[in-house]
Amino acid sequence: MLGYQPHIQRNGILNFAVTYLNQQNDKHNLMIAAIAPVMSIMVGILLPNGQNLLLLKLFCLSNIFNLLPVTSDGEVILLSIINILRKRRNEKSP
Repeated sequence: MLGYQPHIQRNGILNFAVTYLNQQNDKHNLMIAAIAPVMSIMVGILLPNGQNLLLLKLFCLSNIFNLLPVTSDGEVILLSIINILRKRRNEKSP
């Protein structure tokens, strides 16, 4: 989609990781890191309240913690935003 070739690596019995070659594009890195947690949170918000879907809703809404800088996704999101803001500030200064 963005010109990346993701690969799935197995890091244990139930632990998988998706890796791709970083092309040093901060906007792409921001989208890649943020899309999964944001979409999961949106699904959790849209799920109706009820006992049958309560656990699924809880799992979806708990993805808000993936946006924090203590997780790998959150770290990439924060660094991408910082780099984008630095580039904009450097473009505006003479």
